[in-house]
Order: sequence, then C-alpha cells, then structure tokens
Amino acid sequence: MKELLQIKDLYVNFRTLWGIAKVLNGVNLTIHKGEVFGLVGETGCGKSVTALSILRLLPSNAEVSGKILFKGENLLEKSEEEMRKIRGKEISIIFQDPMTSLNPLFKIKDQMIDVIMLHEGLEKERAIEHAKKLLKAVGLPADRVLNSYPHELSGGMRQRVMIAMALSSNPSLLIADEPTTALDVTIQKQILELILDLKNQYNFSVLLITHDLGVVAEVCDRVGVMYAGNIVEITETEELFENPLHPYTKGLLSVVPDPRQKKPLKPLRGSVPSLINPPSGCRFHPRCDHMKDICKKAKPELIEYSSGHFVACHLYGGDLDD
Repeated sequence: MKELLQIKDLYVNFRTLWGIAKVLNGVNLTIHKGEVFGLVGETGCGKSVTALSILRLLPSNAEVSGKILFKGENLLEKSEEEMRKIRGKEISIIFQDPMTSLNPLFKIKDQMIDVIMLHEGLEKERAIEHAKKLLKAVGLPADRVLNSYPHELSGGMRQRVMIAMALSSNPSLLIADEPTTALDVTIQKQILELILDLKNQYNFSVLLITHDLGVVAEVCDRVGVMYAGNIVEITETEELFENPLHPYTKGLLSVVPDPRQKKPLKPLRGSVPSLINPPSGCRFHPRCDHMKDICKKAKPELIEYSSGHFVACHLYGGDLDD
C-alpha cells in the first residue's frame, strides 16, 4: 500500500509562562493511501497538536522539528503561501464543534461558495451548483441548508456541512479531529458511517483522532496509540484488540466494558504527566506495572515487533537488566 503521509521524529515544544511544554516527543507514523488511520489516546496526549502540525496551524509560540512528508514533500519546508494552497485542497480538516468553525454571521451558502471559489476557481453560479451537489452527497436538503445560518441547523447538520466543505476540493487526506464528540450517540454513528461511505466513494485517506476505542474498532483500518506526546503502539485495528503489546494499550483496553465478560474494570493508576516537566526515559514508567530501571533512563524506540505491529517499550527488544 503506497504511503500518503509520513511523520518522522516530530518534536513540538511550546514556550509558556511556566516553562517549555514538550508536547510531541519524536512522533513517527505513516498513513497509507485509501486507509482510515485512527490516532487514539487520553485528552492532552498530543493528538490534536499532531493534526495541527500537519497543516502548519500551530501558534507562534511553537517550536517544531522533524519531517512531515506529504506525497514525498516535507510540509515543514513549505512557505506559508504554498501551505495555503495545500490546506483545504490537498488536506482538509473537520473539528470537534462545527459551531466554532462556521461563521454565525453568514449563511451556509456564502461560506461554502467562498471555499469552493478559492480552491476550485469556479464562478459563483457554478460554485453554488457544486455546493448543492456536495450537500446532497452528505444527505442534506441543499436549498434549505444553503439559505440557513449555522444556528438554524442542528449539530449533526452543521457537522455534515463541515464534511461537505472539507470535501469540496476532493482532498487526498481528511483529518477528522474528534468529529462526533459534540453529537448525540445516534448522530455519531450516522456521521461516522457517512465519512466511511464518502471515503470509499472518493478514495481519500482519513486520519481519525479520537479517545473512543469503540469508534476505532468500528471504522479504522490501522491505529496508533499515543501517550504523553509519544506513539507507543501502531498496528492493524483487529490486532490491537486481540493482541495489545504496550502496557498503556492494555490499560486502555482494560477499562472498556465487555458485555461478554463479567470482569470488574481495572482503571489505570496515576494520571497523565505534566508536559512541562515530563518523566525521563519512557514517559509512561510512573504508571507502569512492569517498570524497570532502564525505563527511567532511556526512551524506548518504536520497533516492529511482528509484521506490521510496532511498539515502543523496553519489554520488547530492550535489556531490562540495564
């Protein structure tokens, strides 16, 4: 399967009043053409920062190093003018809350045709027709929605509008950052099914950011598990649930209720560390039941433990007697 996006040794620090926040600590991952890649982890682990790094939308206090290769070209070396041509056209993003992404002062028609005219170079009338086609593709009554303000639409309808706008230029990569968090459970399922249907129809790749392992199991081909700015495990979704390797992954799965078993849930002890003063070595070691001396000293590398199954843990490929 051909690689669409490769992130290599991505470090992101933020200068703050309290010190340097070391938010991404050498992230490595690959997204293939036509796949849904899930990025999962607790709140504050760096998932959204990873997404914003791809689009170069980080605030001015961010310090970034590493490589983000999109179709073989390093996005971190692109000029801002070049990135403006990529954002929304080659790479689109859907955020958690569509109400914060849509301008409440303008009708949907004005917001959609601006995006379409900018990226597709269409005249206004053709842009309106294109907008109608997109809204129908996401299951919305086009004429009514185009003439509505955002507050006149339900949350699910607003999110469908955002999906239509994100797909208006037929991107190669769609980043969906917790796209169903603000929606009712039944609407969540509809939105996820819609993204999958459109992915199959238009053959784009999806980076799905979520903290919900149920969502991962439902829609993702492969998944990366993130903890405190590190990718700790990457594998195919089915393999992750059947054979998790990293202690953090096992901990996440241990708190997912399973109606087939009557075992009590076992929560992870401790809490996510401060990224201004993160633990040395493996950042998970203060919460890990398998912690050894080497875990405090050395950051484990992401290694391919078995075919297509990567893990960053000294239990696999490290000398625990060090």
